[in-house]
Amino acid sequence: MQEWTFADELRLSRLNVVRAALHFAQEIAYSDLDIPRVLQQINNLTIAAGDHIAAEISRLRQSVLLAEFLFKADGGLRGNAGDYNDPRNSYLNEVLTRRLGIPISLSVIYIEIAQRLHIPAYGISLPGHFIVGVEERGQHWYLDPFHGGGRVSVTDCARLVQANTGYKGSFDMQWLQPALEADILARMLTNLRVIYVQRSLWDLAVAVIERLCMVQPQIPEHVRDLGLVHYRKRSLRLAATYLDAYLRAVPDASDAEAIRKGMRDILDEWTRLN
Repeated sequence: MQEWTFADELRLSRLNVVRAALHFAQEIAYSDLDIPRVLQQINNLTIAAGDHIAAEISRLRQSVLLAEFLFKADGGLRGNAGDYNDPRNSYLNEVLTRRLGIPISLSVIYIEIAQRLHIPAYGISLPGHFIVGVEERGQHWYLDPFHGGGRVSVTDCARLVQANTGYKGSFDMQWLQPALEADILARMLTNLRVIYVQRSLWDLAVAVIERLCMVQPQIPEHVRDLGLVHYRKRSLRLAATYLDAYLRAVPDASDAEAIRKGMRDILDEWTRLN
């Protein structure tokens, strides 16, 4: 029987972020990852959280109690402010084992458990920071899992954006719209791409960008990035192939001329080596 893959998850009519994220973890960095075991961990957390939350109170109030259970209890999940760029912070299996994560990974776990408990939670992809929204009868509350899961106001969200990006303009209320599942996966993968490229871990960077191409096939820059990373790997033929595909897709891109010049250099080098 053929093994289920990340690509298979993307083809489902309803994308489950947690399951898809575990599949990309397995395919990129943890080949022996037992996905059912991790899903059982989440199921156990859901059962324990459900025992902690009164059924008769509002969903909004339940969302706060769930955040307290997940992020403030002894041994709970917390933000890894001390080593934010550790790639393990982006893999849900590691987050659950180490109890450490970054805003998006902590939020993804919260949202999964909340939805299993019928709490209407969703992800919010603020510039530079990821938080959780909860809606009940037109009322919206916002929670920040990275900073202990406490409630945050719109003003707090504006401060988070400024602190993490340096942006000093007006806060755009559109930033508080629910994030699409595919966009959440893309943001998780983008975080990993940045880390692996900064660390010159080219094989891991290729694996990440290949999955970014699956999630966002409409974005040609992922193809360009594959070409650039393959060049760093000294896979010159593949580098030229991907860069050529990028130029065919967006011949008038702002970096097109630089890429064309780079391609000539790559092909000259490849010719010399062969």
